Order: sequence, then C-alpha cells, then structure tokens
Amino acid sequence: MNVFKLEFKANFKGLLLWLGILSLVLVLFMSLFPTMGSDAMKDLIQTKLDALPNDLKEAVGLTDVPDFTKILDYYSYIFQYIAVAGGIFAALLGAQALVKEESDGTIEYLYAQPVTRTRIITEKLLAAAAIYLSLNIGISIVSGILFVVLKPQGTELVTVMADFKQLLAGTMVGGFVFLCLGLLISVVLKSSRQATGAAVGLVFITYILGIFSKSFAEYAGWVKNLVYLSPLDYAMPFEVLHHGFYTGRMLTGFIIMAASVTLAFCLYRRKDLKT
Repeated sequence: MNVFKLEFKANFKGLLLWLGILSLVLVLFMSLFPTMGSDAMKDLIQTKLDALPNDLKEAVGLTDVPDFTKILDYYSYIFQYIAVAGGIFAALLGAQALVKEESDGTIEYLYAQPVTRTRIITEKLLAAAAIYLSLNIGISIVSGILFVVLKPQGTELVTVMADFKQLLAGTMVGGFVFLCLGLLISVVLKSSRQATGAAVGLVFITYILGIFSKSFAEYAGWVKNLVYLSPLDYAMPFEVLHHGFYTGRMLTGFIIMAASVTLAFCLYRRKDLKT
C-alpha cells in the first residue's frame, strides 16, 4: 500500500487552492510596485512611517525602513505575510496527517493493510513535506514571473533570484517547524477539529510572541529571547535580505523539528488508536 501517494492525492486540491489564493495576493500587491517610484508615493510612505512609534515599527519589521523603490525590499516586506499564511498551511498539513484517520473512521482500513505504524507516520510526514514544498515551488514560479515583468531597468534578474532563494529558504525553515509541530499535535489530539484549532492557534500565538519579543525587548532584556519561540521570526524576509541568517534561531528551528518528529514517532507507536 502506498500511503505517500494516497496522502499526497488527498491534499492536492488543498494545495491548488492555497497556491491560487497566495499567488493572487502576490500579484495584487506586486502590481502596485511600479507606483512606488513616484515622488508623491515616496513622500506619503515616509510621512506615514515617521508617524509610527518605534515599538510598532519594530513589531512589523520596519526597524530598517525598506526602500520600496527596490523590488526586493518591496517584495520581502510583502513576503513576510505570505510566510505567515504558509506557516498556517504547513501546520494544518501536519496536524491533519494522522488524526483525520481516526476522526473519519478510516484507520480501520489502514489496519487491514500490511503496513506498520512507523511506515504510516513516515510516509504521511513525507507526503505533507512534499505538499508544502510544492506550494513553495509554485510561489517561486509566480514570483519569478513577477520579477521578470516588474523589475526596474538596471536591476539584474540573476541577483534578484539569488536573493529570493535566500528569502524562500529562510521562510521554509519556519514552515517545516510548524509542519513538524503539527505532526506532534496530530498524534496527541483525538479529533480533526481539535487539531485544526490547535494548529492555527499555534501559528498565531508564536507570531504574537515574536512581535512581543521585538516590541518590549528594551523594557526587559529576557523578553528578546521569546523570539526563539516564534518560527516565523527565525528568518524574516527583510532581515535575511539585509542581515543574513541568524545562526542561533535557525539552529533552534532544526532542534525543534528533530524533537517534534522523534516524539511524534514514539507516541504514535504506543498510542491506542480510536476505531
């Protein structure tokens, strides 16, 4: 029995829906880029940014003010919100991977097949990872087309795409962290509804912790360490573009992934499955 194939097929329609929505959002926002070079728009943006409190600018990733006339500065600021949506998608993939079999009553069908629990969880994890990777490949294709169409004269497409690869790689680390945490949720909880709520809640709670860590770090030194609990902040697109990767945060992400998957495997082998 090919569990990977069945799981990939089951999630494929969802992949197309999410890819379509995120692509549309990218196209809509990137279509505004040509207007960013006008003097009126520059003055408007600068006036609005100057009026924002420093704490708020820190929270929304505007500590270093982006130059919105540069296509990658503009794109990286938009892409951080695409990364949030991608994190939710990844968390949902992981959270539904195992628990849906119990909620839908299809676990008995898997029981009847010559497959071990280790193989089930392995192939479901690989299928979820493949779906999430496919989403990012699709976004990469759409982004590449937008860069070709909208890049200003004098901007090297090769340079833009090289920097874009870094942005994408960084955000994918956060996405895979959520996928692995979602898998652990899928093992622990007993219904699809609970798993869905927990997965979405996990993304938003950690996102808020990331904002909190940046907004209030100057008032209490320990607060800045909360950023390690926010996978979306491990490689914020604009920060990666201008400052590169933060080794400590990325390492934390890989540790969380390894710990979550290991624990999920151990618990699933011993779990009393609902039939």
